[in-house]
Amino acid sequence: GISYNTPFPDFSLQTTSGLWQMSTEWTGCDVYIFFNTHPDYDYPVQVWGSDLGSLIENSPRNAHYFFSSFNQGYEEAEVTELQDRFDQAVASLSEEDREHWTNRFHFVTDSPWTADQIGTLMGARADWAFSIDGHQNLREVGYLALPSGSSWVASMNGLAYEARYWTAQIL
Repeated sequence: GISYNTPFPDFSLQTTSGLWQMSTEWTGCDVYIFFNTHPDYDYPVQVWGSDLGSLIENSPRNAHYFFSSFNQGYEEAEVTELQDRFDQAVASLSEEDREHWTNRFHFVTDSPWTADQIGTLMGARADWAFSIDGHQNLREVGYLALPSGSSWVASMNGLAYEARYWTAQIL
């Protein structure tokens, strides 16, 4: 099985941009953050619907983000909608920054239940989020709600803090 704090095996995912494979993309300097959604649960809906611009602005440049849906039969439609929002968020960036982030945000059309290696992990732990650090170890992702006044609001920005934390561990 696959467990936290151990090396995550090579995997490939079908994305809106084509096939992405860990073994061909691996640098040892990047961190990989995964987030799954489902429209029937408030927590992932809050995160999914939050501001992507803030995530981009607060992310370290070595972060990769993978977004997928647990909503079987609607995976591609849901990630395509998020990708449209991402395209709007990067539209005002410089060409260099737009290209950089476009290569680091991945909209997964595979179901996380059946995706290569990810499906094995989801079969054991149907987590909304997880990460792979710069040492290729599988890591848990904490609660993505950030304090906002008197309430805690789950947001994409929480993913940036996860990426920052794992980046600091590489150094």
